[in-house]
Formats: sequence, C-alpha cells, structure tokens
Amino acid sequence: GRVIADGTAADVRGDVRVHDVYLGKAVTVA
Repeated sequence: GRVIADGTAADVRGDVRVHDVYLGKAVTVA
C-alpha cells in the first residue's frame, strides 16, 4: 500500500487516484 496523505494538498489534488481515495471510492490503489 501507500501513504494516502503523503505530499502537499496540491499533490493530492493533482493525483486523480489519491483524490478518489479522499472521496471514499477506495482505500488502497495499486
């Protein structure tokens, strides 16, 4: 797995898969 909250807010918004995790679609992304 990977640390979901690793990085800045801009990095999170820039990563669609991480954004989906924040929306609650998935917990782990491969």
